[in-house]
Amino acid sequence: MNRAGLFLGATLSLLLFSNLGCGPTTYSTDVPMEFHKLLSEKYEGRTAWTRLTLQDEKKSRKIEQDQEVVVRSLNLTRSGSVALETPNGRIKINVPFNLERPITLEYYEKTLLDLLWFESPEVRYAENKKAFGTRIADAIRDHKILPDMNQRTAYLSWGPPSEISSVVKRGLDEEWNYDNLNLKKARIVFRSGKVAQSAGENIQDTEAARRRKNARRAN
Repeated sequence: MNRAGLFLGATLSLLLFSNLGCGPTTYSTDVPMEFHKLLSEKYEGRTAWTRLTLQDEKKSRKIEQDQEVVVRSLNLTRSGSVALETPNGRIKINVPFNLERPITLEYYEKTLLDLLWFESPEVRYAENKKAFGTRIADAIRDHKILPDMNQRTAYLSWGPPSEISSVVKRGLDEEWNYDNLNLKKARIVFRSGKVAQSAGENIQDTEAARRRKNARRAN
């Protein structure tokens, strides 16, 4: 873990310590301003890539899946949000998190990382190929689900589910349901941590997807 991660973890521990009444200050609502600064320094101004198509809170604009963006600002008040824009500045959106209050530092950061990658597609593909092999790495890159995927690789491919439910029939143990701009009424059912069934397909008729396919064909 890098120094920034250690510092963030230490400050989170301090916040929890205070909330237990063991420290000098108790925070009963949202994340205090000094912790806003920690996340701002860690993420604002950084380049990222969208894990799924993200829509502005007013639903008038969106940035497609796998697009490069710049994190402009983080908002840890109310239900949380993040302001993003494309590198050329043409598209700017404010993505609501809709978190339950009080917002915690840990929950906000997890939601941010569910929406954005902070490693380039090339770096991610190389890491996935090394960890899981070419076939799984290709499926993750193309947002496909394969029968022998485990829960981690399924998550890397389709992202966080909209809902998780337990399944106790026919030896199936968990079902992930998806309902977002890329996955409509899709689901994955796991048996012993492996994909047993899946339904639905990631919508790939986006400009970003077409550019990726054309680049692969050119190579």
